Amino acid sequence: MAFVLAASTVVTTGAERVFWYWTTSPIAHLEVIAYYATSVVAFFWVLHRFAVDDVASLVLALPVFAYMTEGVLTPVLYSGGPFVPVFPLWFTAWHGLFATGAALFGVRWMLLSRRMGMLWSTMIALGVFWGLWSTTLWIPENAQDPELLAQHETLELLSATEFAFYAIGFSLLFALGHLVLDRTWQTSFDLPRWLRVVGVLWVAMFLISWSFAYLWAIPNVHQLHRTADLAHATAPSHERIPDDS
Repeated sequence: MAFVLAASTVVTTGAERVFWYWTTSPIAHLEVIAYYATSVVAFFWVLHRFAVDDVASLVLALPVFAYMTEGVLTPVLYSGGPFVPVFPLWFTAWHGLFATGAALFGVRWMLLSRRMGMLWSTMIALGVFWGLWSTTLWIPENAQDPELLAQHETLELLSATEFAFYAIGFSLLFALGHLVLDRTWQTSFDLPRWLRVVGVLWVAMFLISWSFAYLWAIPNVHQLHRTADLAHATAPSHERIPDDS
C-alpha cells in the first residue's frame, strides 16, 4: 500500500500539479492521489505481467497508464471524438512519458545511479518550465473556461508568492514520494487472482457507464448543431459568421 500511494504521489505531482492548479485544499489533492492509485496498480501489474525490463518496453507500456487514467476512470480521452488523435497523443506524452516515464522512472534512475548533476539540472529546468506553464491559467479564456468552472465551481488564481509556496509544497511531497519508493520498491508486482477479477469488473463498469453516457449525448450534440444552424440562418446578415467555403 505504501508503495502504491508513494508512486501515485509522484505521478500525480507530474500529471496534475505541474499541469495546472485549481484549489489549495489539501483534502482535494489527497483525493486525486487515491484516485490515481487505481491506475498505478493496473500499470505496475502490466509491467510485471509482460516482463517490462528495458527502456524500449517501458515506453510501449507507458500509454497504458495514461489511457487507464483518462480513458477508463474518466472519459476525457474521447473528448475530441473518434477521429481526432489530439487527446490520445497528448495524454500519452504528458501522463505517460512525462509524469510516469520521466518523473517516476527517470528521476529514480538518476537517484540510484548517483547522477546528482543531471538531477539538479533537470529539477531546475523543470522548475522554470513549471513557473512559465502555470501562467497560462491567468489567460481569461482558461480562467473562465466553462468546463473547468463546472467541475470546480471556481479556479483559485494564485499570486506569485502563493504559487511559490504551492510549488515548494508539492516539490517536497514529490521528494517524499521518491524517498518512500526507495524504501518500498517492488521488484515483482503480481496480483492475486481475486483482485485481478475485481479489477476487470471495475474497468468494465466504467467502460459500460461511459458508453451509455456517450450514446445519451449523441442526440444532444446533434440538437446543439441544429440550434446553431438555426441561429445562424435567422441572424441578421451583418451578424452572421461567414462560412469557410
